[in-house]
Amino acid sequence: MKASVDSKLGSESKPGAASAKPVDSSKLGADTKLGTLKAKKKVLRIEQKTVGYGATTILIADDGIQFAIKAKGLKYYCLGPKWLLVIHNPKLNLAKEEPMRAWKGTSISKERITEICRSESSSSLNSLPGKRVKLEIAPVDSYFSKAEAMFRTSTRSAKKFQKMEYFVSDSIKLSKEQKLLADYVYGMTGAGGVILKEDLIDGDGKRFPIIETESIKEDWIPLSDWIYPKGYKAASWQELLNQKKDLEDAASILDTLYDGK
Repeated sequence: MKASVDSKLGSESKPGAASAKPVDSSKLGADTKLGTLKAKKKVLRIEQKTVGYGATTILIADDGIQFAIKAKGLKYYCLGPKWLLVIHNPKLNLAKEEPMRAWKGTSISKERITEICRSESSSSLNSLPGKRVKLEIAPVDSYFSKAEAMFRTSTRSAKKFQKMEYFVSDSIKLSKEQKLLADYVYGMTGAGGVILKEDLIDGDGKRFPIIETESIKEDWIPLSDWIYPKGYKAASWQELLNQKKDLEDAASILDTLYDGK
C-alpha cells in the first residue's frame, strides 16, 4: 500500500485531481516484524511545520497515535484500548497522564477557537482528496491568540485574525479515538482528522501559514519508540514546560510573519 507524499504539500486543487490511495490506520501497525536486535512497528509518518509548536512528527497505526513536538521536547502517546494519554519529556523522564475522560472534548491549550460561521467544500491537497474548511472566528484566548496578544511594537498594535482555513484529508483513515486526540492536539472541535494545512487570514486577505505538511510516508520504527515509556516520574504541566517562554517564542514568530520576513 503506497502512502508516500514526499513532495512539498502546499497547493490545493479542485475536485477531480488524481487521488492518492487512502491510508487506513486500521491496517497500519498490525504488522510488527522482529529484527535481529529489536522489534519494529509499521506506522504512517507525517512531518509538519507549525507556528505554535515548530517541527512536529505524527505517527499513526491501528492501535494508537503519537505526536512528537521537537521544540518542546515532548511526546504525546495515546494507545488503545484504553486510550490513556501520556505526555512525556524524555530528556527529564517526566510525564503527565490523562485518562480519555479527562482529555476527550478538550484542548491542549485548554481554550478553543470560537466559531462564528463555518463552510466546508470538497478539495484536494497535492492529489490527496479531502475537505477544505473555512471559518469566521471570534477573538479568543487560544494558544495562538495569546501569543498574538503579547506581540506589540511601538508603532502598531497586534493584528486581528478573524478568518481561518484548514484542510483535512480523507485519505488518512482514523478511528474515532484517534480523531478525538487530533482534535485535542490541534484545539479544533470536529476537525475530523489530521490537519495537513492551516492558514490564518487577516482583514486584507493576506494568509499566514500556521500548519504546513512536508511529507507523508509509511515507515518502520523500533517498537520501543511506539509503546508507552517506562520508569518516568509523574509531573505537572508546569514541570513539563514553561508556558510563558512558549508564548514569547510564538510572539517572536508572529513578529517575523508581520514583518514579511
